[in-house]
Amino acid sequence: MAVQGPTGTTALDRMRDRLTRTESRCPECGSDAAEWTCRTDGGRVRYERTCPSCGAVASRTLRLRR
Repeated sequence: MAVQGPTGTTALDRMRDRLTRTESRCPECGSDAAEWTCRTDGGRVRYERTCPSCGAVASRTLRLRR
């Protein structure tokens, strides 16, 4: 019996995939061409996408507990 797991290889990948699935359209122009990128400084994780059609920027920031 096969077990289907998450699509990403890390927690950061899985969160990016979730954002892509749930927030794929630009709220400004409706385009779905932008992809989420991810950066971390060790204490925060910032996901960001810039719409190639209108230039609108969307971002989500998560704080990591230590």
